[in-house]
Amino acid sequence: MTWHDPSESPARRSPRGRQSGDLLLFVERVAVLLLCALQLALSAAAFLAWVISTMAYETCGQGPGRLRCDSWNFSLSQGLLYGGLVVAAAATVFGLVVRSRREKRIWWVPLAGCAAVVVVGIAASALNLG
Repeated sequence: MTWHDPSESPARRSPRGRQSGDLLLFVERVAVLLLCALQLALSAAAFLAWVISTMAYETCGQGPGRLRCDSWNFSLSQGLLYGGLVVAAAATVFGLVVRSRREKRIWWVPLAGCAAVVVVGIAASALNLG
């Protein structure tokens, strides 16, 4: 009769369970890489949307038919966008490092980063237009 450690899961004892665990880990890592690439693309899109919304400032100035500019909104939206994108990227990297060292599921970390980038991009563009 063979003794098995009770703390060892059946997936670790059987070669087949180990292979399916390795496949699941591989799929999760691919998903994390794709979500990180999506976060990078969304960051670029948020920056582009912010740049396009700042083009409204070209019509600012004095004279008939010209809008008055509120440079405080522009500065605030610029700081929000730059700061938000940096914080979202840093939080994603930090979360991935911490969670992967603890061998926990990490697929949701870049997904949360993508959501943060979308919120920051919308808020910064809305400040420019408002």
